[in-house]
Amino acid sequence: LLLDDPAQTVFGRRDFVYNKDETAPLLATAGRVLADDVSFNIMIDYYARRKQPQKARATLDAMRAFTGIQPGLFSYTALVKAYAEAKDPDAARAIFDQARKNLAQDNNHLAPLDANTWNTLIRAYGTTLRWREAYATFQEMKNAGITPTIVTYTNLASAALSAGRPRFAIKVLNEIEEEHAQVKPNVISFTIKIRAYAKLGQLPNAVDALTQMRKYRLEPNKRTVAALLEACLAAGQPRAGQALIKETEAEGLSADLVTNTLLLRCHLQAGDAQLARDLLLQMHQGAPSEKPNIVTYNA
Repeated sequence: LLLDDPAQTVFGRRDFVYNKDETAPLLATAGRVLADDVSFNIMIDYYARRKQPQKARATLDAMRAFTGIQPGLFSYTALVKAYAEAKDPDAARAIFDQARKNLAQDNNHLAPLDANTWNTLIRAYGTTLRWREAYATFQEMKNAGITPTIVTYTNLASAALSAGRPRFAIKVLNEIEEEHAQVKPNVISFTIKIRAYAKLGQLPNAVDALTQMRKYRLEPNKRTVAALLEACLAAGQPRAGQALIKETEAEGLSADLVTNTLLLRCHLQAGDAQLARDLLLQMHQGAPSEKPNIVTYNA
């Protein structure tokens, strides 16, 4: 059980003591080592999720120094994740390369690592809009003999879309069916594709993606609906967006702040000022998380 801070508890071990800056654990009490590799890995992942890569790195270094335990794949992946969360892809790449070297079975080959580690590095590039390096890593992954997963494709497509390359994002997602039949699309991949079509103003293609999504027995979520509303607005067809909301509400999918704000834009674009006022009043009367924000008023 990991509580709020591993400096307090690691697997309930309250005698697991840290120094003042909570980075280098003092592992010996009465000559007895208290931590194992699992404990260290949980601490590294803890700091990764809190975007504290320096503490994650110090914990990995202490893992070697105080116990002689050599970091494994999970340790390195967690550290790559830490730098990815901190939006430092260069540091993430350095740790990744170190892992490939240190985990190699011999000096003549680099360790292939696993798909999860590659995916984490691709995401690190994507969150900083470095989509070309994300794609180069994707190609390197395949050359290393690692089969991409659906997360690989969604990370890469998201990187391209965030960098303003919707056509490339669509190309990446189409590759799922063209090259890897064993990789099945999911709600996230279809939502990214619909968002890409929205950026291009291609409403028919966005609707086709929704139809294809349902053929896989996947139901749209609120982010999917928001992407479709963006496609309707970009194509200048706000009434299609209004009809979409009625359809999804009938299916039991309630609106949220994002979808309501986009629906408000549909009402305004369609010239339905009264519907827009009614919706705005409804949002004011809703839950705190659904109340209008600056984006809503800018609509």
